[in-house]
Amino acid sequence: MPAETRPPRRAVEIRRARPDDADAIAELITQLGYPTTAPEVPERLAALDAESDALLLAVDGESALGLMGLHRHRVAHRRGPVAYITLMVIASGARGNGVGRRLVEAAEAWARDRGCERLTVTSHEDRAGAHAFYQRCGIPYTGRRFSKTLD
Repeated sequence: MPAETRPPRRAVEIRRARPDDADAIAELITQLGYPTTAPEVPERLAALDAESDALLLAVDGESALGLMGLHRHRVAHRRGPVAYITLMVIASGARGNGVGRRLVEAAEAWARDRGCERLTVTSHEDRAGAHAFYQRCGIPYTGRRFSKTLD
């Protein structure tokens, strides 16, 4: 959308998601293509907290604009830990307003604060818009992911 027709940029706060955000979190995860209900969210948040992972919520007042999951892990082939964006979704009405970029910046800060030397994200092959977005944010395409669902 041309800049002159875009809605004005919103004042966005990035904060850790809370159990009382369950409805908004479930809606955003469902928009990403993973049907989720609000009653499932508090248990998932508790599990993330137990692992020292983060679920960040972008909000504008009472409106949830975006969601990002983050995980930090060690790998044998790097000296320092690696941060991994496990989930990212922007509410359909908030796309193109800088919310995603703000979440990526928050992910970079979260990773640096935890001593990570790399930030990684994977994205399904059919999400061309997301691929272009990540590259615009300075996260280049570096390879493929292979994945298998386990019983």
